[in-house]
Amino acid sequence: LRATRRIEDAVAGASIVLLAVPDRSISPLARLLVPMRLSWRGIVVLHAAGAYGPELLAPLRARAASTGVLHPLAVLGAKGSAALSGAFARIEGSASARAAARRVCGLVGLTPLRGSGLQSPQGRSSYHAAASLASTDLVALLAAAQRLLVRRGVPAGVALRALIVLAEGALKQARDAGLAGALTGPVARNDGATLLAQLRLLAKDDPAAAEAHRALSLRLIGLALAS
Repeated sequence: LRATRRIEDAVAGASIVLLAVPDRSISPLARLLVPMRLSWRGIVVLHAAGAYGPELLAPLRARAASTGVLHPLAVLGAKGSAALSGAFARIEGSASARAAARRVCGLVGLTPLRGSGLQSPQGRSSYHAAASLASTDLVALLAAAQRLLVRRGVPAGVALRALIVLAEGALKQARDAGLAGALTGPVARNDGATLLAQLRLLAKDDPAAAEAHRALSLRLIGLALAS
């Protein structure tokens, strides 16, 4: 591997260029790249924005580049950690761009996510919303749960570690036994009294968390009934 501070050097000899930058920076960067090669014909340019399609790379497509999307469905840590192996990815674009994206996926251990509706604007939005529900929304739930324990005297670090172990157990059950197999707690036990007590406490202590817990509990009841 060779690192460089110069964008010109980064793209000079590349056959595949992946723009892993904030979403709002993709189109300006695409325009900036146009004059950096005499010809973009035969070069694949991909971006990593899950909510958008290849249209953000239009200036490069106009110069004969093959454009597409490779968005890892993975948590890329703020401290630089990235667990890509075993994760999935949404790919989209021209035939050659998709082929290149699949090659990159194979190199880093990603599995292309298949779905006939993932390339439409609504499909991209659904995909991105699903990703947020399953990742960043979990962080918000952990924050609300941590706050409850901290207010009862549990040190913040200890509370977070305890809750993460619990969450990891639920995720492991969902992976190994499916969603129905991961059901636990008052809903799974048909214990309405305990659930009601939780909601009453949260309504006084954290109304926003109470609203979220109620909505999620209704979803869990649907899962329990279906199973």
